[in-house]
Amino acid sequence: LKAEYYLKVWIDYNERIINFLKELAPDQYLVVNYTALEKNDRKPFLFLTERWKFDLRYFPFLDVYKENLISSLPDLSMFFTDKNLLERAKDVEVQLKRLAEADQ
Repeated sequence: LKAEYYLKVWIDYNERIINFLKELAPDQYLVVNYTALEKNDRKPFLFLTERWKFDLRYFPFLDVYKENLISSLPDLSMFFTDKNLLERAKDVEVQLKRLAEADQ
């Protein structure tokens, strides 16, 4: 199934990111969940401008965020026969969310 193939690619890609981040000091990276930007968009901006010295201009997230362009996630489980694969994907998602929460 194509859906399972692409989910395996997503899992592999994100597991590699997670493993790479484990080798870095916390001040060397920033993981951001876009939903947190509604409440705190300054932290990523300050991280990039103060720590990494990026020359950026600040724009409030809510001024550029278009909620109607972000779709909600439909239930895709019907496209997968390997339910363990779905559980593995959920685990990776939890790990990514934890990394993002640690950076808030």
